[in-house]
Amino acid sequence: CNMNSTAFSTARKKGAEVLRYLNAVERPNNQVCAMDTAFYMNKLSAVPLWPYPKYGTRVNYATGKMTDMRPGSKWILHVVSYVEKLMREGKVDGVFLDTVGARPWSKLTNYNSWSAAEKNAWTDGNVDLVRRLDAKRRAINPYFIIVNNNIWDRGDSRGLAAEKYVDGVMLEHPSYSSKW
Repeated sequence: CNMNSTAFSTARKKGAEVLRYLNAVERPNNQVCAMDTAFYMNKLSAVPLWPYPKYGTRVNYATGKMTDMRPGSKWILHVVSYVEKLMREGKVDGVFLDTVGARPWSKLTNYNSWSAAEKNAWTDGNVDLVRRLDAKRRAINPYFIIVNNNIWDRGDSRGLAAEKYVDGVMLEHPSYSSKW
């Protein structure tokens, strides 16, 4: 909600790289600010939700609903279009894609109960998103940065292809004993 703060443009002038935070895998239940509402299709109820096991029932955090991250979904195409506009505006150096990765980790998602088809659709959609973003940046601005906050290894090789489409992977709050 503070993307247009002069602190960021001042920092960029001094050499900082500024990334726009986006939560593509979940939309909030309530409007946060006008800037976020613009990202969420100008109307939160317009955002296509995750269709499994029943449309709009999956949550990552209690404050939102998981979005339709299937490959080529209307939502993924919207996110790509939104980020393309950011690339063309040139006000930020890249995007930080919160929780985009091979699988969701929040206990609220109940991921272990998902069918193999649902798990694959999630992984494939997240890979599709970063692949499409990478293609746009190669065409528009090859220096545009894409960082995701998640890993691409879900225990098999399905999500690993996405690593070549991002510039960095950040993992928030890993447990001390985690291999990550």
